[in-house]
Amino acid sequence: MIASTQAHAQPRGAASPSPVTNKALISNAGSAEVMAAAALHSIAKDYYNWRNENSPIASSSRGLHTWDDRMPDFSPAKIAEEAQHVHALLEKVRAMKIDSWPKDEQIDAILFRAQLENVDF
Repeated sequence: MIASTQAHAQPRGAASPSPVTNKALISNAGSAEVMAAAALHSIAKDYYNWRNENSPIASSSRGLHTWDDRMPDFSPAKIAEEAQHVHALLEKVRAMKIDSWPKDEQIDAILFRAQLENVDF
């Protein structure tokens, strides 16, 4: 799922497998669907990193204390910039054709879209 981290134990010197490769091996989806789902995961990861950095108080309440020395910027310009960023990201996610994706990937896409819609609202 999107929000999970990939903290799997690997033997020393062993390369961790690519998420795209793993998806291709366990699903009946074609490579286009696998690549599109991987793109969604990348977009989500980037969004969560951006969200955490731009919302240091909320990030701290989620247990991530990387930006505890900062306060959020509540200026009208920054609020408008963040709203535009989320809206543009939401439009990109809405444009994804997920009907042929594996069921779990469809669920991830729907849940991520719902999260963005909540922020966009």
